[in-house]
Amino acid sequence: MRWKRMNENEWKEVAAFVDTLLIPVHSLTLREKAVEAGDSRLVEAVAEELEKSLTGRILLLPSISYIGQNPDVFKAYISEIIREMNQSGFYYLVLIAGPNQGFLTDLLEDEPPGGFISTVCHVVNRSEGQPAEEALESEHGELFEKVLNMWQNHS
Repeated sequence: MRWKRMNENEWKEVAAFVDTLLIPVHSLTLREKAVEAGDSRLVEAVAEELEKSLTGRILLLPSISYIGQNPDVFKAYISEIIREMNQSGFYYLVLIAGPNQGFLTDLLEDEPPGGFISTVCHVVNRSEGQPAEEALESEHGELFEKVLNMWQNHS
């Protein structure tokens, strides 16, 4: 399910079946009207592919984009979002992050969100020169396995 594409009535019909939140997280750099998105497109594409594969059990939320040079500010921000989500009624949380947000894995290990049964943070890591389609397939497969393992081990 994609939050962007649902209205309130559609959500009410499926909410009981959806137990997992999926959130893409990536950084952007804006300088002199130039936008450097890095692997943000890959992060978004992996999230969309995972949602397609697991439709009916997972809710894809809008991305969280980070602009700035101070990761501590972003850590505090994302920590607050996760704390708020602990009250959401969802059982699982999946974060998909760009390579510059690898600290999210440590954050979830250091401060595991108490309201969720389990969390997964997947950091995309496209090899230099790797075609986009190949990277998407590889990252999607790896994350798909992580999510299935999370569900199987914590159901």
